[in-house]
Amino acid sequence: MKLLPLFILFGSLLFPADADHLLLTRVVTQPDAAESFSIYNPTDASIELADYYVCDDKDYYKMQTEGNMNPASHPVLGYPTYGFSAQFPNRSIDSGDTLIIVLHENYNVFYQDKIIPDLVMFGDSDSSLLPTASGSFGSKSNKIEDNAEMLILFSWDGTPGSLIKDIDYFLWGDNQSAIDKSDVPGYNNDTPAEDQLFFMTEAESNYAYSRIGTDEIDETQTGGNGITSNDETSENFRQSWEITALFNLGCTDETASNYDSDAEQDDGNCEYPESGEGVSID
Repeated sequence: MKLLPLFILFGSLLFPADADHLLLTRVVTQPDAAESFSIYNPTDASIELADYYVCDDKDYYKMQTEGNMNPASHPVLGYPTYGFSAQFPNRSIDSGDTLIIVLHENYNVFYQDKIIPDLVMFGDSDSSLLPTASGSFGSKSNKIEDNAEMLILFSWDGTPGSLIKDIDYFLWGDNQSAIDKSDVPGYNNDTPAEDQLFFMTEAESNYAYSRIGTDEIDETQTGGNGITSNDETSENFRQSWEITALFNLGCTDETASNYDSDAEQDDGNCEYPESGEGVSID
């Protein structure tokens, strides 16, 4: 993980190694240039990522069940204007480490020098995620919906007869994008979409959806489609996630009466004395 000190990110002090699979720990949705997510390895071993994928479509499992479909006919394999699916490159994430993945090639417009990503969803470098098909990275500008969306991290060996294993899942805004593989041949039932406890509050610009700890609150640990037979769709996101500031927010204008020398990003709330205020007349 490459990290400059101004950027706030979860580390081993906040996430002790007591979970048994990778976790999504942060999702940033707005503005477009800030779109990113982070994954954390809470286990005591390094994890190879070559068979890992990320997607924001509830039908992601059709990569396995329906095979190599025409990208134009199904959004999982080729989004014409929105969304994405991507495979991780051949690299690993060490125990206790966090990887930052940015989705917009102009991320520096927002983050400036505050972040150096580990992986990117553009280009063709060794640090670039891999498209699952032509066009699967989706739109250049808006990959994640701000107020209602989902994100699924999963593993698959690419063999049609092998089932996809859910790794971690986050759902926010409403149930419209909820995963539900119930009644799909080969898969166990997920929690019904209408019963999934999506995170309800929108994270605005300068804020992120953030996992509170490694405890996937109320998640069923057996009979699910997770990599350890857990049911990722049963987690109570309203209790296990929160909204946090990406930076120390405050007034950065030294001429303002409420200037904050510790602020890293202006919050738009600078205050200035009215004209003539503070002037005494003898």
